[in-house]
Amino acid sequence: MTIHRMIIGVTAVVLLVGCQAARPSISLEDAQQLATEFRAEGFTPPVRTIAGYRAGLSDLLGQFDSDCDLDRQYRVQRLQSFANAATSGSTSSKQRAAVGLLGIAEKEFAYGNFKDVINATKQAFSGLGAKGNQVRQAVMMTQLGRMQATSGDYSGASTSFFRASERWKGAGEGWVDKPQGRMMVHAANASIARMDGDLPAEEYFLREVLKLPVGNGGYYAMNEDEITARLSQNLVLQGRFVEAELAAKQMATIPPEEGSYDTFVFVNTVLSFGALADALYVQNRYDDAAYMARVTINRHYKQCSNPDGIPLVEAWRTLFKALGAQGKWDEIQDVLTILMRDMEPLSDRFEDLFAANPDILLARALGVTDGGADDNLIRDVDAALVAGLVTDDENAPVIMELKLIKAIALYRAGRADLAMNAFHGSMIAYLNNAYTQNGSTKAGGGEGRAEYFRQAYMEFLSSQQGRTAAQNIGVSAGHELFRIATLIPSGKVQKSFMASAARAAAKDPVLAGLVRQAQDLNEQILNAVDFLAFLETATLDQVDPKQLRSIRERIVLLNGAKETLDKETLDRFPDYADLMNPKAPSIDDFRDNLKPGEAALVIHTTTDQTYIWAIPKRGETAFAMIDIRRDGLADIVDDLRLALDPKNITSLLDIPDFDVVKAYGLYQLLLEPVQAGWKDARNLIVVAQGPLGLLPFSLLPTEPVSLPVSGVGNGLLFAKYRDIPWLARSHAVAILPSVSTLKALRSSSVTSVARRPFVGFGDPYFNVLQASLADQEALVQLAALSPQDGAEGLLRSVPQTRAVDSATLGLLPRLPDTRSEIMAIATALGADMKRDVFLGRDASEANAKSRDLSGYKVVSFATHGLVPGDLNGLTQPALALSSPLVTGDDNNDGLLTMGEVLGLKLNADWVVLSACNTAAGDGQGAEAISGLGRAFFYAGTRALLVSNWPVHSAATTELMTALFSIQNDNATVGRSEALRQTRTHMIDTAVYKNSDGSDAFSYAHPIFWAPFVIVGDGGTQ
Repeated sequence: MTIHRMIIGVTAVVLLVGCQAARPSISLEDAQQLATEFRAEGFTPPVRTIAGYRAGLSDLLGQFDSDCDLDRQYRVQRLQSFANAATSGSTSSKQRAAVGLLGIAEKEFAYGNFKDVINATKQAFSGLGAKGNQVRQAVMMTQLGRMQATSGDYSGASTSFFRASERWKGAGEGWVDKPQGRMMVHAANASIARMDGDLPAEEYFLREVLKLPVGNGGYYAMNEDEITARLSQNLVLQGRFVEAELAAKQMATIPPEEGSYDTFVFVNTVLSFGALADALYVQNRYDDAAYMARVTINRHYKQCSNPDGIPLVEAWRTLFKALGAQGKWDEIQDVLTILMRDMEPLSDRFEDLFAANPDILLARALGVTDGGADDNLIRDVDAALVAGLVTDDENAPVIMELKLIKAIALYRAGRADLAMNAFHGSMIAYLNNAYTQNGSTKAGGGEGRAEYFRQAYMEFLSSQQGRTAAQNIGVSAGHELFRIATLIPSGKVQKSFMASAARAAAKDPVLAGLVRQAQDLNEQILNAVDFLAFLETATLDQVDPKQLRSIRERIVLLNGAKETLDKETLDRFPDYADLMNPKAPSIDDFRDNLKPGEAALVIHTTTDQTYIWAIPKRGETAFAMIDIRRDGLADIVDDLRLALDPKNITSLLDIPDFDVVKAYGLYQLLLEPVQAGWKDARNLIVVAQGPLGLLPFSLLPTEPVSLPVSGVGNGLLFAKYRDIPWLARSHAVAILPSVSTLKALRSSSVTSVARRPFVGFGDPYFNVLQASLADQEALVQLAALSPQDGAEGLLRSVPQTRAVDSATLGLLPRLPDTRSEIMAIATALGADMKRDVFLGRDASEANAKSRDLSGYKVVSFATHGLVPGDLNGLTQPALALSSPLVTGDDNNDGLLTMGEVLGLKLNADWVVLSACNTAAGDGQGAEAISGLGRAFFYAGTRALLVSNWPVHSAATTELMTALFSIQNDNATVGRSEALRQTRTHMIDTAVYKNSDGSDAFSYAHPIFWAPFVIVGDGGTQ
């Protein structure tokens, strides 16, 4: 790698050009090589919990000690005394004072005392004189430049780096080849790269600093935690969250003695605590992030940091974000009381740093503790809007959030007319922006906060139906309710779904490729937007207008390139814009895309109530507003799932009875009030989010019913369920992630190329022992439970990795029954067993990614579906494939992650995720449809078959065989209808056979026939 010699050889003389920082150029190839080398040499994912921190640290927020004011005064006086000593006396004494000042400055910087440190360093430098020791002056100016860059004074940093370069020249070019010189030069280059927004270059130089003796004492000493914290922040901005956590944890050690707060080690460590809190937050580990933010604040208190110092301010901001993401608005109010108490002597700084914080303002607007909004809040929001939060973009997410907070405040204050205008003018645009762009933003509130705004507006609209506030601006409150409720309720799924559908709708392969290029370029734009969002929400001390302009210019450049591609696309494909950026749909628009015989059930739940629309192809829409909260529905769903996802069962008789009475009660609650809109249809399209996404509607009884007391009906276990009037008997059901996706589905078509029937991956080996025993054809750690009552097994196991502190791929249990499942589907579809079936060692990540999957109609993965946190370092949903220790593949980790699925190219009618619980969401409960499904839509499938709970292996093989036989025998049968027919077969006739051929039990219990649902297009191939 030549980058090391290139940078070291020239940096001393080209750090700056004039007074502008020269960009330390790092090629894409060098950056990629750096990342590869780092992972190969030293990357081991961190353990998946912070149990050690919770056991060894306290997160109780206290307050500054009564002696902290004296302590800060003493530190400032000591700093100033060294600065004064550096300006008087002999040359040697001034240089000794300058060296002492550098050591104190490093520590003081961690306290957040940026202003005094920078002023003292400037004073000391001026006292050294032009003819002083060039190395010491170069070191001082390099450190000053780094401090100025960190504090946001980029103009001052450029001047300091220029002065440093002149001193490095005077010291001789050979000096920079010494470890101390290289350390200083790399640190300077890292700051220059950060000022220029070049994150890969900054990462490179920070890692180069950490390779050298950072803390070797004297005036060469550097705060290793500050460098590590910056590296962690850099990795967060690059979207490499696990690596960011690992970097922070390397330095965020628990002090050996709780009383050792005055040690330099402790001062350093608190910076890494703050970096760890940020790294946890961006992984959606909000509770852990809030804990570490409190720990960081607590430690800043104990070391008497500056109340308005950037490290402490950023810890407060992370705490507010983490609490807001959990909806803990009352806790934000409590924490805000503590913060205002501590910053009372600095009221002006509080206004600058926190008055416009969206989480704080939203907590006040929701009025959790005081019962409502007041004029003071409205005044504060107006002031924040005037301040503009360092951005002049009226459509910036943070500005639009402030406008919506004002709307909520006006509503709570009883000013309906003003609230209606404020809501109506911003809500649609904000939701579109929050989901299509800010949904991936790492620095903002993202989709979580957007849902609070949506709910507040819906609550307001419900209160205004037929009232003058809505009529005055020509808005139908009922119509507006539908538009708001259905505007991308599952944003990330929507984005991936629309991208896939748009490419499929293009029909022309060349055009489809052009669309994909534009979409991939948009991802680069989002990364730049993320970085800009980070800067715009930073403290005022950190923001430099020149840097904001530089990043905006980069976004403009990228947007220009994308616009060129978009124009070419729109000229050839006029419908593309509507597919990718769908307008908030009206009921009539949605109805236009339904087919004869179809009806849609659209259900939106909030924390207070549930809204239901039943929209037929022809006829009147039925609407109902039900007084049941989201948590109430969640309780019902949880109760019903007790019989579908039972724990610790050892025999068939342990499977609980399904509560058909409660299931019918749910039918009465949700479907019966709007049955006029859907009952006459044959095919139902369901759009539901939240807890309802975890329960297939097909298992709801449509008539009053009760089960016989006996566990056996008609002489066969579970046969008593054959007489239940399930919805599955009368209606075929498919699920959509949002109403907007229907138009994309109806525009989508299969690319006209020859396709093979099936490709499947199953029964991977997760460790060497499994592979060895499989080679010996021995049984090992089956996911199915022990045989009993004539069954060869019960349910495939869910990986129990959450119970351990550290979990790796090798801990997963093997799923040997998936081998027969894959072979059964392959046989039903007439696939080539040798060419298109990958089992055991061959069920590898390399085979999945290298295979041209665009040439298959059906793609199946029969393995564990994992969600973030299941394994160390896993921050994306993933499919577990054979371990590299088994395959000998050093280039892959055995996990086909969501990000890697996005890179696949599919042209599939089905993707079957016959894994355990792949429809259970992405680990945070944000979406019922798996993040894996999100990625497969983007990659190019029209429908997913996913499971809602751990499945029975033999029943799944029976179900898959029947389903694909029906599809293969009659191409006119749609996917959802084929699944309906399969379900009735499983209920009415399918049984499990004992080894002697006798019937063991029926598959009529919904645990066997109901786990799989179709997401996407339920129509024909």
